[in-house]
Amino acid sequence: MGVREELLKIMETLNEEDLEELLEYARWLQADKFEELTKEEYRELEEAEAEVARGEVVPWRAIRRTKVSG
Repeated sequence: MGVREELLKIMETLNEEDLEELLEYARWLQADKFEELTKEEYRELEEAEAEVARGEVVPWRAIRRTKVSG
């Protein structure tokens, strides 16, 4: 089974909320990702990298298991 076919098969099992998240991600993939970062974005990126280096992270799988209302 090819990647496209596997993705389509998985999509058939997703609920509407998960499909909306997948669509948002797919749109992000298609967007122009080569925009210059602002000074603030660079600062935030540097802080995030420092947090990772200090081990101050939560694995995505741990977050994904919880439903957060917002």
